[in-house]
Amino acid sequence: MKKHNMATLAQIRASNPDGSTWLSANAGSGKTRVLTDRVARLLLEGVSPENILCLTYTKAAASEMQNRLFERLGKWAMLDDRNLRNSLTKLGLEQRLNKQTFKQARTLFARAIEVPGSLKIQTIHSFCSSLLRRFPLEAGVSPNFTEIDEWTAQALCTEILEKISTDEIESISLANVSKFLSDVNLTDLLTDILKNRTVLSKFKSHSEICSEFGLNGNVSFEECLNKHFDSKDLKVIKILREGMQNGGVRDKAAAKKLSNIKSINLEFIKTLEDILLYKGSTEKRPEYSAKTNSFASKAVLNEFLNSSIEQINKLAARIEVFRQTRISYETSEKICALYDFSRIFLNHYTNEKLLRGWLDFDDLILKTQKLLIDPTIAAWILYRLDGGIDHILIDEAQDTSPTQWRIIEKISQEFYAGEGSRDKINRTLFVVGDKKQSIYSFQGADTFELNRIQKKFKKRFDEAAKPLKELSLQYSFRSSPTILRFVDSILEKPESKNGSELESTENHISFYSKLPGRVDLWPSIEKAEQPKDTEWQSPVDMPGKEDERVRLACLIADQINTLISSNSLIPERTGNDYVMRKISAGDFLILVQRRSVLFHEIIKACKKRGLPISGADRLKLMDEIAVKDLIALLSFLSSPQDDLSLATVLKSPLFSWSERELFDLAHDREDRFLWEELKKRSDIFTHEYLVLNNLLASIDYLRPYELLEKILNQYNGRANLISRLGAEAEDAIDALLSLSIDYEKQETPSLTGFLSWVSTSGFEIKRQLTKQENQIRVMTIHGAKGLESPIVILPETQKRKVELRDKILVGEKIAVWNNKKSEASRNEEEIKSKKIQALEAERSRLLYVAITRAETWFIAMSAGQLDDKCWYEKIKNSLQSSKAKKQIFPTGEGLRLEEGNWSFAIEGKECRSKKSRNKLPDWIKKVSFENKVQPKYLIPSDLGGSKTLSKGNGLSEEEAALHGSRVHKLLELLPKYSSQDWPEYSLKMLKANRLFDGPPNVENAIKEALSVLTDPKFSYIFAKDVLSEVPFSAQLPNLKNQKIYGIIDRLIVGSNNVQIIDFKTNSTVPKTANKIPLGILRQMGAYKLAIEEIYPGKEVSCYILWTAIKKIDHLEEDLLDYDNLDVSTS
Repeated sequence: MKKHNMATLAQIRASNPDGSTWLSANAGSGKTRVLTDRVARLLLEGVSPENILCLTYTKAAASEMQNRLFERLGKWAMLDDRNLRNSLTKLGLEQRLNKQTFKQARTLFARAIEVPGSLKIQTIHSFCSSLLRRFPLEAGVSPNFTEIDEWTAQALCTEILEKISTDEIESISLANVSKFLSDVNLTDLLTDILKNRTVLSKFKSHSEICSEFGLNGNVSFEECLNKHFDSKDLKVIKILREGMQNGGVRDKAAAKKLSNIKSINLEFIKTLEDILLYKGSTEKRPEYSAKTNSFASKAVLNEFLNSSIEQINKLAARIEVFRQTRISYETSEKICALYDFSRIFLNHYTNEKLLRGWLDFDDLILKTQKLLIDPTIAAWILYRLDGGIDHILIDEAQDTSPTQWRIIEKISQEFYAGEGSRDKINRTLFVVGDKKQSIYSFQGADTFELNRIQKKFKKRFDEAAKPLKELSLQYSFRSSPTILRFVDSILEKPESKNGSELESTENHISFYSKLPGRVDLWPSIEKAEQPKDTEWQSPVDMPGKEDERVRLACLIADQINTLISSNSLIPERTGNDYVMRKISAGDFLILVQRRSVLFHEIIKACKKRGLPISGADRLKLMDEIAVKDLIALLSFLSSPQDDLSLATVLKSPLFSWSERELFDLAHDREDRFLWEELKKRSDIFTHEYLVLNNLLASIDYLRPYELLEKILNQYNGRANLISRLGAEAEDAIDALLSLSIDYEKQETPSLTGFLSWVSTSGFEIKRQLTKQENQIRVMTIHGAKGLESPIVILPETQKRKVELRDKILVGEKIAVWNNKKSEASRNEEEIKSKKIQALEAERSRLLYVAITRAETWFIAMSAGQLDDKCWYEKIKNSLQSSKAKKQIFPTGEGLRLEEGNWSFAIEGKECRSKKSRNKLPDWIKKVSFENKVQPKYLIPSDLGGSKTLSKGNGLSEEEAALHGSRVHKLLELLPKYSSQDWPEYSLKMLKANRLFDGPPNVENAIKEALSVLTDPKFSYIFAKDVLSEVPFSAQLPNLKNQKIYGIIDRLIVGSNNVQIIDFKTNSTVPKTANKIPLGILRQMGAYKLAIEEIYPGKEVSCYILWTAIKKIDHLEEDLLDYDNLDVSTS
């Protein structure tokens, strides 16, 4: 029996469902496998699928886990005893294997699928949604509620805001809060109000808010101000003003400010703060301390204010003390306005959702929490649930918010409650996560709360005599030892230990001990000086060529291009060993902290060099060119007088007009509107007119989705956009279609309504970038969570200031505004300090996540300023302590930590690319046929002789050939369709067959073909039973039995006769049949001889249809040249 290695044993111990477990899993340690193994073992032990609840962080994770599990159970159902034994042994079940176990394992797949409810592998939001649908009356929600996304919620917020602004009383609260929105976007404020709705929906009186800041709510600011300052202070200010008027420029500027003080009010205190307090801090004095003996220049102090210095110093000291009181009053006023407005807004928001049967994502969590803690119904709900859930598995515990943990606590409380109705059943809780990877604080994740929850669960399980096992997974099945030792050295640095989140008690261990690894640090590119002279037409925010971010992006693209084109090698895991293979585009994963200039410049630089790159991982829908073009078309359809939208559409890939074509239409036009001019010239712009006119006729009865479908499919919009803009455009197009469906679910569909709805929302598309596509991936570190790549590039390691972007900050007791530092109260400073400390700790964890995406090669770079706290310095210090060596990189001399043999897989073995492990059988290598030389076929049109009377119309030989091909193709295809569709389909057919581009004018070919098709005297030629484009081959005696191959345009086969009809597009047509060129006669003679062999006994006649003048000639027997068909005599 094969002995398990240490890594596998750790996984087996963690997946054992005998008891509850809290598992700490390092990056790449196989936690998804452990989760899947544990569920599989629970099923093998006879647990019903409906009694298992597995909660994951994302839908993608839930889908992956479910797919893995069903794949395993499906294989078990098909394996023989020996292979099934091996598979179950890997789970650690070698002690319990028997025939009964095998039989049970083979039935699990059917049980998991067929049982109602089946396996519950879902996100916490999905679980809450199902719970609320199960108990809608108890939860106070509609039984058929709709879950709305953030964009729908935003649109609802805008609607509510308009309603509040028109209400006479409620608009007062909006006006009050608007006074404090000078640097805050109202939309951002509403988002933050919704985010903190639990705190802001609670009523807080003016007195309660004031008491939080040590103020008496019954004493106004004016009363407090007059209690601290009086008329004597105004006299001191007068003395100070008169003295400073005799000073220099700075003193006189201060005196001018003092001259505005007429009484003791807010302006009084703010002006004195400005003049009598320091704005900066030093080692000797704090910020905003009194300017004792320094409030004016020395000359003024000695000559004009000497006798009043003590009085002024005392006033300055009192101003310093009162400053916090002033800030507290102003802050409390702002908070009162915030609470008043929030309460009104949230009431509207709740009522509107209730009326429409809507719930947003936060509602799912909050209403479920309320349902489970409501003393009147919670016991009943938990009793009903208690009979359904025996085992709970939590994935990504570090990303679970405190509110979500409270729900988990409630549904699992019977697991450790002691004796009960189900105490004989072994009920378990399994939690897996990694505090070092907690990077979603903006979604509520809190590592301190996670520590508290872990201790709480451990205590409760211990008290119930059901110990909670605390295990860890150290082994990484992803990264090389070099990468992991580098990670450990960073974790050991004091500057990385912000709090306890990154303190790792156990080092990382690589499962692949022989796998080579590299860590590179490129020299930083210094910040470039802004160019003095720039092109006037360039956007002000567009970086120049010398910008450090542009330069770094180009260097990255060049380095990737070099590594791929030079056939550089990289190690790849193969079991416990490795092989060297060539680097490909799919090996690169470029991680950024945010989608800023560098992010877009890297994508741009890679595309410019022709490197396969998957584009941005997240797209702003309304910024995508394909969407802009489609919206422009819809805008034109909504308002045909919209010249700008029409011009945009004509220049877009939908019609591909040039600047010249658009200018010719627009310049010196007689009509005011572009569309009217286009209609006048519909004989020239037939295709554009037909498409646009047809769409305009459809807007009254087609919904937005149907209009888009018609544009994209019937008129080849999708193909045209993707061919010009690339595969990325398809994601944006599909997202717009999906949004049009969402819009129709929520609103009465209308084109103008859809345009208004979609243009005011900030829709984003999250693209799934997979390694299988063999393209370079560029994404944020947050987006790369759970992914891996052989080569990871981290180009943003420079200085980055930690900022609190929230407009509202929530403390333990109260919510406050995020004011600028100079206006922050002490309460606010304490809240900010804690949050900034938490964000700095999270930044260290973000670096950990970035590095641990790498399998064998990690490359760090930077462009811009550095400081002691930046990632670049952390990486540099770690490499230096790891004895990294100097290495030359494209940006200069840097550091490289390299271990293992990067030239050969194993000593003595040749480097090779990864090959299939399956050996090809010998029979496939044997030659089973002789490669005989294929006979050469002659073509009737190449039998010699002239085919034209003259060039005609001034067309070149290539242009005449293209014109002929166009007419032939239309005559071949159009008869298959209704005649009313011929004008519309003509251009589509030519584009589809690559006959659209190039001179002469395509409209001439369409006009010529349609004139033939619509002529009644030729209708028999295009009847449905007539054969079209008939290929044939024959062996003709006249060609010394040489084989001939050709295609006949039209073949009419009757009972006794056969008619051959050939189309000729010559612009110069012979007046009589005996003037037809010899080359055409030889071609028709060959056609006739071949058809006579194919249809022996039938009379064969030949005709030529001259399409230019719509004339048909019958070729008599004596005209055809049978005797000179041999090309050797021509």
